[in-house]
Amino acid sequence: MSTPHPAPVAPGTVQVWSDLSCPYATEAVAALRETRAALGLELDVHLEHRAFPLETASPGHPETRVGLAAVRAASERYGLEAGEELDWALRQGVDATSREAVLEAAGAVPGVDADELAGLLERGAAAVDADWALVPELGIEGSPHVRLADGTSVFNPGAGGDPQVWDELLRRALDPGE
Repeated sequence: MSTPHPAPVAPGTVQVWSDLSCPYATEAVAALRETRAALGLELDVHLEHRAFPLETASPGHPETRVGLAAVRAASERYGLEAGEELDWALRQGVDATSREAVLEAAGAVPGVDADELAGLLERGAAAVDADWALVPELGIEGSPHVRLADGTSVFNPGAGGDPQVWDELLRRALDPGE
């Protein structure tokens, strides 16, 4: 019997490993969201946010652990769309280091119960720890790092300046056999 692959990526999903304080990750998430909308794939391709806590990787970065925990907990409890929307909200200038600010932002996300989410933050923190433990095994190089069901694994895809990279990643996520 084979061992299941850690952190499998479902077809139709772009797994985004990142930190909320990383400007490159915010640019990547924005590009993925904008390109997905331009291609009309909002209902077909989902973003699954996984944690690459920069404060753990390189001390001195803002400690966004509570925000990362909330995103992971929201994704697990309410679905990937809720996790994506909370991640995006936290990237819009919300203090992702503040429990109160994170939960206030969560309360504005459709379908998320901020009071319930507050009780799930420990579970979300455990998911952040589990994500971090997988980083070496999966070859996650930093924030942002994108993985697809077909095995594609790319660190900072936007670094080359080619806007077509987002189109290609989203199309490959939609049809991993391409």
